[in-house]
Amino acid sequence: MNNRRKLVVTLGAGVLPAPLPRLEARAQQVRKLPRVGILWRAASAAEEGPYFEAVIQGFKELGYVDGQNIVLDHR
Repeated sequence: MNNRRKLVVTLGAGVLPAPLPRLEARAQQVRKLPRVGILWRAASAAEEGPYFEAVIQGFKELGYVDGQNIVLDHR
């Protein structure tokens, strides 16, 4: 066997025992929820009631539910 062939065989044999990432480990990773910040101009939540409900309804129509697949951060 020539030197080039020995090198290729050696490198190929060295790659075989390399650990591969387990699929189960990737499937169990915790998915981060998207976070949306909402800035309110009123002093209390009662003043923003109709606007707040409209924002929640708009997200629901788009398929987002606060706490399930999105986090709404109120400020």
